Amino acid sequence: MSVLTIIFGILTFVIGVLFASLPTNARMMDRSQMVFSLVLVTLLIGMLVCMYFVGSDSESWIVLIAAVVGYVVGHLRPINDFLASHWDIFDFR
Repeated sequence: MSVLTIIFGILTFVIGVLFASLPTNARMMDRSQMVFSLVLVTLLIGMLVCMYFVGSDSESWIVLIAAVVGYVVGHLRPINDFLASHWDIFDFR
């Protein structure tokens, strides 16, 4: 396992947590939340494409699984409450 895999795994976990903390319905999002969501998805896809270009199939699965685990963790109520209390972008409108 390379250093790049560890870094990308941690980053995709954080991206999953942040993405899950945003409102799931587009009607509930304001403009900044939509832009933030688009940036997170673009970063995730970019990291996944990077891992495919490097030619590491197992590492790309690690990145994908880390994002899914981060998404599940991000749906936990204490995580949502913490992010919403510290950053306004995660408030439900």
